[in-house]
Amino acid sequence: MKIAVLFDGGGLARLGLEQAGHECTGYEIDPVKHYLSGFVGSGRSVCLDVTKFSFPEYDAVWASPPCQVRSPARTQGEPLSPYSADLVDWSLSPEPDSLG
Repeated sequence: MKIAVLFDGGGLARLGLEQAGHECTGYEIDPVKHYLSGFVGSGRSVCLDVTKFSFPEYDAVWASPPCQVRSPARTQGEPLSPYSADLVDWSLSPEPDSLG
């Protein structure tokens, strides 16, 4: 199965899916995390804002967004990342082809 892995981060979710026999490409917006994920598994990763991309060539999409933005366990006063929350909302929308 061809899987797009969103929020590839360090590539660990992608690595697990590859070890299970899937062909994966990771997508990460952060250039530092993207660089690091190149050393994990197949290293197939793209530095990209996924809200500006569609995934028709994949059989499935795996997303592991950072949960800190929604977690009560985050440090008091820590800045929230609105991008993560927006992307979660976007992925749950009936027509996730556009972020609005």
